[in-house]
Amino acid sequence: MALSLSSVLFYWSARYGPVPVVGGTPVHTRNGSAFVADQRGQLYPAIVNTPRFGWDTINSERRQTMLLEAASTNLLAYSEDFSHWTSGALTLTTGQPDPLGGTGATLGTATSVGGSMLLTPTFTGNGAKAASLFVKQGTSATIVFGIYDFTATTWRYAARATWTSGVPVLSTSNGTGTNYPPIDLGGGWWLLQIACNGVVAANVNYFYVYPGGTTVTGNSTVFGAQTENSVVPSSYIQTTGSPASRAVDQFYFDQSAPTPQAMAVYLRFVEQGTAQSAANYRALGITTSGGGTPEFLLYSPSSGPGQYAIYHNNAVSNVGVTVAGTPALGDVVELVGILNTNGSVRIIESINGGAVTDSGVSSTLTLAAAWSDVKIWLNSAGTTSVGINRFAEAKMVKFADLVSTTAAGYMTELRNFELGPNGGIL
Repeated sequence: MALSLSSVLFYWSARYGPVPVVGGTPVHTRNGSAFVADQRGQLYPAIVNTPRFGWDTINSERRQTMLLEAASTNLLAYSEDFSHWTSGALTLTTGQPDPLGGTGATLGTATSVGGSMLLTPTFTGNGAKAASLFVKQGTSATIVFGIYDFTATTWRYAARATWTSGVPVLSTSNGTGTNYPPIDLGGGWWLLQIACNGVVAANVNYFYVYPGGTTVTGNSTVFGAQTENSVVPSSYIQTTGSPASRAVDQFYFDQSAPTPQAMAVYLRFVEQGTAQSAANYRALGITTSGGGTPEFLLYSPSSGPGQYAIYHNNAVSNVGVTVAGTPALGDVVELVGILNTNGSVRIIESINGGAVTDSGVSSTLTLAAAWSDVKIWLNSAGTTSVGINRFAEAKMVKFADLVSTTAAGYMTELRNFELGPNGGIL
């Protein structure tokens, strides 16, 4: 039989807000405010314990998404007041319009080639570190920023943004790292994000900004500098004299305990770093309150960096498989996780609406008599193994009601199955 309303075990869509069309009561906690971009791209602070809804282009349609992410700390003491940074051959003009709607931005004008400013963050742990900066084009064709290791006298990574018809294009200036897609915030403002490889925490490191670039003079307007211990950049954290932190987003749906059955779970989100973190970070799971061993899980395994996997545990043993796709930051990811009647699992993936990748089927595993918990979590289990993504949809249906028999068929059938806000099939 085809999918119908009676097929649905759980259905949530960001277009209808935090409350699922079918499913239990949503619970969201974040013990602090946090920034998110609205439909116009303008940043605004979401208040304590309030989900952050923004907008993304999904399948050529502007869709609402919900941002969930781990706790993080901006290690720069002054993210906006660049008068506290050490500068040379640079004139700073404060009081400029900023992307928050205020006047906290600064115009940095190089008085000679190489005019720059720097601030010293203190990192914890070695490895890749995220860095980001809000930038508006000025008279210079380029702007450069990144992490310089003063102790080792080497660039860990510096990125150059070159303006092309008002759009910044990131490239490597020095060192090794990762450039993420620039984010258009409207009004000429762009958020530039990078990851700097090989940072040594014990060394003295500088966060450098060259508003006029490193080879010419000129100016750019800058705002909201940030660097984190995270491998991937996260949403903006404002600082005013010391490092500041953002609390973790926790989001789950509290249901009555269902009996395990063959089912298919469909998840659509905009990749923000869960796969890149590759540390058992979670996308969706059924597990115990605040952590514990998951019974059903879609996640990024540490054994498969950049990929997603499925896992099933019956309280005695477990099975799991990994899909080969490697989404990049900003990609629209669709995952289908299947739990079969024999306890085997399978994960299917499509990136940006492209070809379907299939993990194949795992070994079998006897289904438990009942789930030991009643919570469906997006991106975490409490405060542990927290991912970071912008979620658009989560659907859970009875596998027996799917009419498809192929991986591509499962993806298409679940992608196209839509419920309206009143529970009717669209």
